[in-house]
Amino acid sequence: MTISLWFTALAAAAAVVLPSNSQSLCGRDYATIQQLSRELQADKDVTRFPSRNGVATFFDRKSMTLWWLHSRRGSIAVVTCRRKIATDSGYVDGRVEADCNGDRTGLCTAQAQRMARVKF
Repeated sequence: MTISLWFTALAAAAAVVLPSNSQSLCGRDYATIQQLSRELQADKDVTRFPSRNGVATFFDRKSMTLWWLHSRRGSIAVVTCRRKIATDSGYVDGRVEADCNGDRTGLCTAQAQRMARVKF
């Protein structure tokens, strides 16, 4: 197999694994917010905390990432996450990332601001 055919086959395989509408937040790839939620709940390295005011909180111990999934009317409206980054003197906060899922109410901005103040 020539190199160009190999790269073509590799690209085709990647297209099957990740749909063209795939997104990424804090190092996790996903096609839909519902898929991301299922994967967080099923991951053995992720701890789930009790939901409060429609917000489910998860902590991925392996990637040192805190996740918030805000539900509204039975569906997830906003996903926000923040990584902790290891340095020589401990951990520092990474940037806040969010998927607003088409939210037009301003909830996404408010959620991201709340997330930025979380300490753990």
